[in-house]
Amino acid sequence: LSKIESEQYRLSLEEVELAPLLVDLKTTFEKALQAKKIQLKLHCETVKFIYCDAGAIRQVLNNLIDNAIKYSQENSFIEVEAISQKSAILFAVKDQGPGI
Repeated sequence: LSKIESEQYRLSLEEVELAPLLVDLKTTFEKALQAKKIQLKLHCETVKFIYCDAGAIRQVLNNLIDNAIKYSQENSFIEVEAISQKSAILFAVKDQGPGI
């Protein structure tokens, strides 16, 4: 956050295929998900490609998924959804935790 606020941070924008990026994130959390018996559901059928900084998107989603796992109870589920809006993609990470 401090890098972004310092205006020295530069995004490296490129076209990225979304499904493999999300599957890779799911693989990253495989052990944590199994330990708590949490199912991670990915919904990105309508969004095939996004124009973004892949590292930045990965970092944001990584943080949100990590928090969702930490605060969700066993035998629950987490959903990651990409929704196409006019000129943007909305990402939603939904869990069954108590909320922050």
